[in-house]
Amino acid sequence: ALLTAALAVGTAVMGVIFLIPYLQVQLIGAGIIVQIASGGAMSREVAILAAVAALIVFVTMSGLRGIGWTNLLQALVMLVGMVAVGVMIPERLYGGIGAAFDALERLRPGHLQLPDSGGLGLGWYASAVAISAVGAWAWPHIFASLYSARSERVIRRNAGILPLYQLAVVPVMIVGFACAAKAAEDAGFASRIEHPDHAMLVALVELLPAWVAGAIGAGGLAAAISTASAQILASANLVARNVLQKGLAPGLDDRRTAWIARGLIAPVAGIATILALAAPDMLVTLLLIGYSGIAQLMPAIACGLFWRRATLPGVVAGLGVGLAVAVVAQLSGWQPPWGLHAGFVGLVLNVATTITASLATAPLDARRLRRFESLLEATEE
Repeated sequence: ALLTAALAVGTAVMGVIFLIPYLQVQLIGAGIIVQIASGGAMSREVAILAAVAALIVFVTMSGLRGIGWTNLLQALVMLVGMVAVGVMIPERLYGGIGAAFDALERLRPGHLQLPDSGGLGLGWYASAVAISAVGAWAWPHIFASLYSARSERVIRRNAGILPLYQLAVVPVMIVGFACAAKAAEDAGFASRIEHPDHAMLVALVELLPAWVAGAIGAGGLAAAISTASAQILASANLVARNVLQKGLAPGLDDRRTAWIARGLIAPVAGIATILALAAPDMLVTLLLIGYSGIAQLMPAIACGLFWRRATLPGVVAGLGVGLAVAVVAQLSGWQPPWGLHAGFVGLVLNVATTITASLATAPLDARRLRRFESLLEATEE
């Protein structure tokens, strides 16, 4: 029982810790959008603080339902807007997408080849993509949206529709490549891009009509705020319900737990804001840190659902090994062999340890296993 409680509290703490870097990314992104949309009249720091203030009010007042409607709005704007931008900006710069790639190859030969200028080879790239794909299924705010679904049919429908949102990433990449080519031949354009993260927004403001740039910026801001809202709400609920009510203060009733969760919204947002202000130019790094950690939960989730022989000691051992590798590598700067991403190495060792330790320990009590499976069957019906 003690090990079970420790695992419950530990995974909740993990969820909060590794959500913070992801939350930082949303706050930094919102700050960049507001800063550039203001024409530089508002500094990034002030823009981040303004976004956080609006975020705290929004989450406190609207809750999960408000986040859902915001997600719907930003998804529609982003899908339509990003496709349009992916066509329009290369057209304005070079006359089309194909011409933009021709210019990139001419002006920056080898830009699309690995390893890149940072020395990151194919092994790192492939393993970073893999850890991101696995980690995408383990974020606490994703589970919150699943559990709040009205029915199983809604979950199935969303599982089929939501991946389409990732198609918006393709036009963004095309715009980035077009801007990279333009910056190589136009020193003035390059000087207006303080950081690569600003490239698309700078191109939006300079090359497209104001109303188009404003609509896309509003969609991006809505995307950042809606995701950040879900992450803050999930973090607050994890601390209030899993750490306090289920761990440190088991006598806490649901009403008080809900109020504590609401009171934790501002502190969680404050911590993420301080870190966002301290590391404003680390979007990709921050996101990969979060994915590296949160992906270590996936073997436990998968084994709990699909492998009857998994045991609690095996899951705890695997989780400990995977986290140790990911965290030690991040703190020490250790580079795994073959150029692999440290989080991916940790995940592989996590899976191997979970399987080995589970087979070496006593299997789960048959009656408890049958009870769990009967609950799953009842849910499916």
